[in-house]
Amino acid sequence: MPFIVKGIKKWPWKGAATATVLRTADCYKDALKIQKIVGAEIITISPIMATALGAVKVGDDFVSDWIYHKAVRNGDMIYDRITGPSGMHIDEYKKLFQYPDYVSFK
Repeated sequence: MPFIVKGIKKWPWKGAATATVLRTADCYKDALKIQKIVGAEIITISPIMATALGAVKVGDDFVSDWIYHKAVRNGDMIYDRITGPSGMHIDEYKKLFQYPDYVSFK
């Protein structure tokens, strides 16, 4: 079943995001596209007491060069190219990060 919010039926990307794709993707532009679909706010995911987020799990691979990441938060759900149109509960999403206790969602 297609993801339907605010009359939009299509997620902007086909298939699951890969670490290779996400290493060069523009997370802010992606968040703007997602925001048009799910509404809510764009957030910045950033490290606490560090200069980078550490490794972020993407499928069976990792992205490890992010200084910050942009996503969309709707209540307790996070939406980005990692979660796809289903989104992910923030508690589960935090588990994707190497240092989940040192990540800020603002």
